[in-house]
Amino acid sequence: MEKHESELTNKIELLTQIRASISEVGLQNNYCEMKRELEKQMFYLKIRDILSAQLHSTLNVESIYENMRKLMVNLLEVEIFHIFFYAGDEQFHYLGIADGVPDDTIKTVLSQNRDEFIVNAMKSPAASGMRNAECGIIPQFPIPGIPMIVDSRVKGVMTIEKLMNQRQTFDVEDVELLKILMNEAAIALANGYAYRQLEDVAMKDGLTGLYNYRYFQERLNKEVERSIHHASPLSLLMVDVNKFKIVNDAYGHRQGDETLKDLANILRSNVRSVDVPARYGGDEFVIILPETDAKRAAIVAERIKKSVVSHQFHKDDESVQLTVSIGIASLPPVMTKEELIDAADRALYRDKQKVKRDA
Repeated sequence: MEKHESELTNKIELLTQIRASISEVGLQNNYCEMKRELEKQMFYLKIRDILSAQLHSTLNVESIYENMRKLMVNLLEVEIFHIFFYAGDEQFHYLGIADGVPDDTIKTVLSQNRDEFIVNAMKSPAASGMRNAECGIIPQFPIPGIPMIVDSRVKGVMTIEKLMNQRQTFDVEDVELLKILMNEAAIALANGYAYRQLEDVAMKDGLTGLYNYRYFQERLNKEVERSIHHASPLSLLMVDVNKFKIVNDAYGHRQGDETLKDLANILRSNVRSVDVPARYGGDEFVIILPETDAKRAAIVAERIKKSVVSHQFHKDDESVQLTVSIGIASLPPVMTKEELIDAADRALYRDKQKVKRDA
């Protein structure tokens, strides 16, 4: 990490030196226009190479954003900016310092398929307020939408809210730098999100869309370590469909698969975003509940049971009613991942026996 930070700092310093050198060249009247243009092109090529190497050095989206943030601060003195990126999964992804969702203006840009940069990208009053000046472009801040383009398609939008050191303007060089940065960042983010989707496929169950057994084991390891380190509660639910074999025998395995999908949706809708629902195998599911003690876990389990009972699992025009048994285990008192799983499994067995007795 320290080596990475040092390399980034050195590259930013190099970019600053190159930029200062080019600015001096531009101010010397004894240089002809052709040489100034050549120097500028060399500058921008160096900039592109350095930015490309830095932004494409990782496929982690958060790391790409962090590298981008440092470049924005050190090269362009941008203090606050927001990115809304459409990663091809039918969702907007937000990167920035505050939560938010795209407004109508940003959605308008995302719907376009044209490489219109800053001045021509937006038709809003703020964008039209930007004007060309002899020494550069003076925008009206905040800049509402700068398109991020990949393969000639608008994949995202950056909004610049505030500059540093009471700056109020961007000059021509700033705009060119920003355009290069946007191009490289857009490609890097597209690659990062594509990689994230591949990772997501690798850790999801193909039938239900819940996390798979492998990811569950890896994640539970981490959550147990975190729980012990921070002395925070952790609970595990183990869920089993009662008499699921009857569904398969009566209606076929295809209907059984549809039933498992419905059940997965019920589990997903009854847990928090921080919880981890996974398919354990067959008709068994598990749910990791971070920061949840046994009492609160029991409330979640009861809510799931009621949701399953009230749900109508359909086979053509016929409805099927199902129930689930749920085992609950919490840390503390158990202290290892294996103990937590074993305790949940034993609790599940007891709950299934209770269902049989009640029947």
